[in-house]
Amino acid sequence: MIHIVDTIHKIEVPMACRKVEKMIPLYLDGELSTETKVSVRAHIQHCTKCHDFKKDVKRVIALRGKLDRIRVPAGLTEKIQRTLENSQNKRRK
Repeated sequence: MIHIVDTIHKIEVPMACRKVEKMIPLYLDGELSTETKVSVRAHIQHCTKCHDFKKDVKRVIALRGKLDRIRVPAGLTEKIQRTLENSQNKRRK
């Protein structure tokens, strides 16, 4: 556990790796408050495990963006909906 200095209250606040790991995707997306972002950044700078985890998450995000979208054949959605509706109608009878 890394202790982070809270510059506002001038106290050390422990930041557990498990908590930071949950925040890393939000950190990378810019969805954290300024205070939380500063704490997470400080933790990542001093914790090799969390730093490596952040790099892994960034790689996954980059790879996800490179995946090709699967094209659904025309009419497939309608065919599935009809099949489900027919199945539901048979159950009601």
